Amino acid sequence: TEAHRTYVAARLYPRCRSATLYVGAEPIFTPGPEPVRAAGDPLRVLFYGQYVPLHGVGTIVEAAALLGRASGIEFTMIGTGPERAAATETAEARGCTHVRFEDWVPYEGLPERLRESDVALGIFGTTRKARIVIPTKVYQAAANGRAVVTGETPAIREVFTPGTHLLTVPCGDPEALAGALRQLRGDPARRRALGSAAARLLAEEFGYAVQGARLRGVLTAAFPDLAGRFAPRALVQP
Repeated sequence: TEAHRTYVAARLYPRCRSATLYVGAEPIFTPGPEPVRAAGDPLRVLFYGQYVPLHGVGTIVEAAALLGRASGIEFTMIGTGPERAAATETAEARGCTHVRFEDWVPYEGLPERLRESDVALGIFGTTRKARIVIPTKVYQAAANGRAVVTGETPAIREVFTPGTHLLTVPCGDPEALAGALRQLRGDPARRRALGSAAARLLAEEFGYAVQGARLRGVLTAAFPDLAGRFAPRALVQP
């Protein structure tokens, strides 16, 4: 992100040239059929990650506790890491039987897990890093056409428009997260609209051709004497 580039340039390499190249998502993350839901089925919320402070998993568990089992919202949290044990203990202490913890799943299986969910969660940490990065999981869920809720940060607004492509809440605020999920629980049309807009954004702005042109521009500006080596070639997608 530009926020990340500015941070790195100012603190580590103040005299070097730098540029921003947004990450996007791998081609395995594409929209699929909407999950089949019957009236009264729970809202299925998915998080996956390494349980580092950046992710703010404590905020997710506290939001789940505020919502309670009767909310009709179920959480699946995939991954392991330094804050997994604390998150599990909090969920047990708060009686969060509607929160399920899983260890890692095969990476190539993540798109299907996203398609099985109604809402994907980004990051909610209050660290400095949380304010300057767009997590890969947000790009991936957006490319998959899922409704996304993540922390409100300057970085996220560089690519996504809150309210159009996803929903944002203040970082570290479980009540705000719980409120956003309640809103999406009762509004399937809004979930579909957010997911469709996000998938369209990723397809149009972060496809191979667009990303290749961006990278070519960065390399050409950095190495003008080698510009001929960065000429466009036939695009072959895997």
